[in-house]
Amino acid sequence: MSAPVLVVRLERTSDECMALMTENRLRHLPVMDGARLLGIVSIGDLVKQVVADQRFVIEQLEHYICGERG
Repeated sequence: MSAPVLVVRLERTSDECMALMTENRLRHLPVMDGARLLGIVSIGDLVKQVVADQRFVIEQLEHYICGERG
């Protein structure tokens, strides 16, 4: 475990969390709301979110290119 423990606040974005994890070679980060632990975010959680975001953008572009509205 690293000392001091790095934590993120609820307001941090996925990109910010991923950058912090990459810079510090971490796989997990506690998510805090003040002094209260809300949960733990893992690098796997963030990768899943990035993939889902990219999939959404690709689908939107495909609909736009094909002329579909919705």
